[in-house]
Amino acid sequence: MASRSLAVPALLLSAIGLLAGSAHAQPPKGVEPPRVDPPAPPPAKVEPPAPPPAKAEPPAAPPPPKAAPPKRPRLPPPPPPPGDSLPEPEVEARIIAPSAEGPWIFRIDNEGGRVVRVPADVRLLHLSITDPNKPSAKPVACTLPKSLLPDAEAHRALLLSPGESYVETFDPRLFCFGAKASPLVAGNAVVEGSFGFGQTGPGPRRPVKPGGPYAVEGTDSPADLAPLKMLPVPTIMLSHRAPEPEEEPLPPPIPVDPNAKDKGEKPRDKYERSYRDNLPRHGDRTRIGPARPEEKPPEPPPEPKDQKPEPPPPIDESAARFQLSPPTFLDVGDANNVSLSITATNVGKKPTMAVVRPRMLAFKVQGPDGLVRCEAPGPSRSISREMFRTYAPGASTAMTVYVSEACGRDVFRRPGLYRVSVSMSLVESGSELGLQAFTGVAESKHTTLVRVASAREPYHKHSPKGAKAPSDDGSILPPP
Repeated sequence: MASRSLAVPALLLSAIGLLAGSAHAQPPKGVEPPRVDPPAPPPAKVEPPAPPPAKAEPPAAPPPPKAAPPKRPRLPPPPPPPGDSLPEPEVEARIIAPSAEGPWIFRIDNEGGRVVRVPADVRLLHLSITDPNKPSAKPVACTLPKSLLPDAEAHRALLLSPGESYVETFDPRLFCFGAKASPLVAGNAVVEGSFGFGQTGPGPRRPVKPGGPYAVEGTDSPADLAPLKMLPVPTIMLSHRAPEPEEEPLPPPIPVDPNAKDKGEKPRDKYERSYRDNLPRHGDRTRIGPARPEEKPPEPPPEPKDQKPEPPPPIDESAARFQLSPPTFLDVGDANNVSLSITATNVGKKPTMAVVRPRMLAFKVQGPDGLVRCEAPGPSRSISREMFRTYAPGASTAMTVYVSEACGRDVFRRPGLYRVSVSMSLVESGSELGLQAFTGVAESKHTTLVRVASAREPYHKHSPKGAKAPSDDGSILPPP
C-alpha cells in the first residue's frame, strides 16, 4: 500500500510540470510571435546535361568481291564456212505424191548451169504431217530410226550435170510408221519436209557448224558455189486419189543357144527377147512366153444366145468361218527376227471342227525387190484325232511364226518397208477318220507393215544414176 501511494503523487507532479512548460512557451497576449521562416527546401539536384546523341554508324561495307579469274585471251571468231559469200546452187528438192497411200516420188533437180554433188539417198528426207482433221494441231514428225539412216561419211554421192535429176520412189509409211503417224497419211493432209544433214523438220534454217557432209555442193576448187547442209522441200497437200493397182511381175525371159541360127535372126543378147517383149498384150493374162508372129491365139467358142449366166452360189452368212488377226505394225532390228503373232478366230455364228496349224499359213510379201509368194502345203491326211478341235462362235487360237521359216531367209534381204499379207488354208477335212471338219481359206483383216532396220544386203539395189529432168508428175524415171 505504501508503494502505490508514492506512485500516484509522482505521476501528478510530472503532469503539472508539462502544463507549466507549455504555459511558459506561449507568448503573452497582444504580442505576435516572431515569424519563423520555413526551412528552405533542399536544393534540387542538377542533372548533368545529356550527352549528345551518338552518330549513327555507317552500314557495314560489303565484303570485297572475290577476285575474278584471269580472263583468257579472246580468240578471233572462227572463219565463216567456205562459200558464205558465194551464190547458192540452183538445186530443188521436191516430193510428188500421186496418192496418199503411195508410192511417192522424190526428186532432186539441178536447175543451174554448174555440176553439183548430191547424196542420192531418200533416207535423208525428213517429213512432218499435219492431221487433216485438226489443221491447227502441231505437225507430227516422221523420222527414221538411227539404224536405218545412211552413214554420213559413206553417203551415195552423185554428180548432177545441168538439167539432170535424181529420182527415187519410196513408201511414205517408211517414215510415218506406227499407230500415231501412219493414219495421218490421208487425203487433205499437209506434208512439209526437208532433205539433208542439218535441221530436221520444216521451218527456217538455223546456222549450222561449218564442214560437211552437205546436201548439195559444187565440184570446182576453189569453190564457186555455197554448199548447203539442208534443202527445203515445198509443202504439198495429199489428194484422195486411190493408188494405182499393183502390176503383175514380169515373166522370165526365155534363154536360147547363142550358136543356134533360127530364120537368120541374130540373138540380141543371151536372151532371145527383152523383158518388154515378154509383156502380155492387153486383156491376155494366160500367155507367159513371147508370142511369135505366126502364132495366133485361139478364138473362144461363141456363147449361145439363149444361155443365161449361172447364178452365184448361195452364201450362208451364219456358217462358221475363220478370220486371221495379225499385227498392224512390226518394227524389227534384224531381218532374221521377223515373227508374227497371229490369232485365228471363228467369226461365224455356228460351231465347227477344224485343224489350225502354223504350217497352213501362206504369205504374200511386197518389198524392195518385188512380190514374193509363199504358198502353204497341201493336206497331209495323217492328222491324228486329237488334233481336231471344236471351235465355238468367237473361239480362237493364237500362234507365233517366223516368216523366214515359210519363205526363206532371202525374203527380207534388204532394210526397208515390207507389206505382208497372210492367209491360212484349212485343208484337213478328217475324211480318213470319218470326220467332217471345216475346210476353206481364212483371210487376214489387214496387211502388216514390217519395217526392217538392218539386213545382209544394202538398202539400195543399184548405184545412183542421173537422168534428164523428168516431167512434173515424175513419170519418166532414170534407167535402173
